Amino acid sequence: MVQYIVTTVKSKPHLNGKAREIAASLNCLFAERGEHTLEFFKDEFASAILIIVGDTRIVARVGNSELFFHPSMSLLRLMNHAKGQVDRMAEAMALKPGMHVLDCTLGFASDALVASYLTGPTGSVTGVEASPLAALLVRMGVNEYTVRVHDGLERHKAQVLAALPGAMQRIKVINMHHLDFLLAAKSKSFDIVYFDPMFRKPRTESASMAPLRGLALPDPISVSSVQAAMRVARRRVVLKEGRFSTEFARLGFSLIPGGKYSEVAYGIIEV
Repeated sequence: MVQYIVTTVKSKPHLNGKAREIAASLNCLFAERGEHTLEFFKDEFASAILIIVGDTRIVARVGNSELFFHPSMSLLRLMNHAKGQVDRMAEAMALKPGMHVLDCTLGFASDALVASYLTGPTGSVTGVEASPLAALLVRMGVNEYTVRVHDGLERHKAQVLAALPGAMQRIKVINMHHLDFLLAAKSKSFDIVYFDPMFRKPRTESASMAPLRGLALPDPISVSSVQAAMRVARRRVVLKEGRFSTEFARLGFSLIPGGKYSEVAYGIIEV
């Protein structure tokens, strides 16, 4: 599928240069936006993904849907954590400040952002994403997303929002297949190695999630990937899957008991 880079209408001149750089990084075309509407490009290039470069964010338009980086559910999870609620992913990883986490299926970085926040300034999160477009949106999003802290916010909300920019910027995004990365990584170079193929198979059939399916890696996690992850991890390998998934048994993960009505479950391999 061909991707075209466009800028906002009557954009500032510097955005054209930024758009051209993005086009070069994706090896695709740049189209001058001018006074054209998005519908013009949609009709002109029926099979194209339009990547719109704006002043405050970059949006990929896939059909009638828009994809862009946003903290979304990770922000809600961090708010709940600040109020004392247990985050099941953090519990499965046994996250502590200073840990180094490898997220092998970064997606749109929701789990990676929670991990980065909880491992703190002395920790780090490396996110590996096979989709060039998803990796681009997240890489630029975590560095450019603006967080606004308003007066009068509850203490726990203000605390999370104040630390969010640093947590986002500590996520290192790498565009490659996770197995290639794992095979090249040094032994025991990360505390936790994490897989979340739920991005590959969304739990819902919502229209907003549909475009993600086209960007996600369709392959299941391989035994080779898990074996490589066990070499790279210092503490544990963690897998997130559907509650009744047979992947845990196939790949050798011990299932962690979760909520009675939860749709997801976590498995771990202690290294």
